[in-house]
Amino acid sequence: MFNHKQTIIMSNVLSPSQKLDVVELLETAGVECSKTISNNLGITTKQIGAIKTWYNKDKNGYKSNLINLINAEKRNIDKINKLYAKANNDFKNVVGKYKKEARQIMVNSILKGKEHGLNRGVIATLPSNTWAIEELIHNQVSKSFSYLACENKKSVFIDMVSNLNKFGRNNKPFLGSLSEVITNAKENEFDHIIADYCGVLDTFKDEIIHACLNKVVKVGGTISVTTLKARNDNEFTSKLNTLKADLSNTEVRLNDNESAIKMFFKSLCSITNFEVETEFCYKDTTPMILVVLKRTK
Repeated sequence: MFNHKQTIIMSNVLSPSQKLDVVELLETAGVECSKTISNNLGITTKQIGAIKTWYNKDKNGYKSNLINLINAEKRNIDKINKLYAKANNDFKNVVGKYKKEARQIMVNSILKGKEHGLNRGVIATLPSNTWAIEELIHNQVSKSFSYLACENKKSVFIDMVSNLNKFGRNNKPFLGSLSEVITNAKENEFDHIIADYCGVLDTFKDEIIHACLNKVVKVGGTISVTTLKARNDNEFTSKLNTLKADLSNTEVRLNDNESAIKMFFKSLCSITNFEVETEFCYKDTTPMILVVLKRTK
């Protein structure tokens, strides 16, 4: 089984979000539950006591101030992330109309997995700092999934970890690539994999092949893959399209990435226990293809 690395960030200073979590639990669970709150949030009873003191002095004012600080922090983080992404030439497409539709397609496929009893296992995912699809799964499918949250950029990882326990249960952060997680996974290790790469297929095809051949998701489980649809002169794309042209005796442009992507996944399913459940092409800022694979046996 994959040895999940755990990164613990120790700090004596709680963030406004952590303080607000304590306040909301105090309001619902009562002041006598400090030990339970401490266990759930991973902070000390002494820290909880300090928050109680400030909260009791001015309940409405203290809570409102925390919310204002969180909103200001979020605006600042969003600004920093946009600048960071621009500087590092990262692809950002998290709020577009069709991106939301693509997420809903993935969620609907995961929902079908409940027919196979898949509602409380592990989902390997790339939540970044938004946890957007994980929130949808939490609200629409099950609150009992555990997320193995992968991120290989430390600046994004730290932000991701700050929201680690908002959705699901017993989530684990992994500072590294989803590729590493998949290639070290064993059979039936995951309920689902959300491989929302938004990159070139050739850079991650090997781990998708590994996942299917080694059946790392359970029967009824899905592997959702998002990849670039735009035409390119990649050698892998050209090989697939040459083969397609030879087999079908039709003309296929060698840089037709959409044709190559669809052929790759259908060919992979023909030799594994998976089927292509959905193909969804969309464009908000950059042309993409979402392919959802489902394990059948």
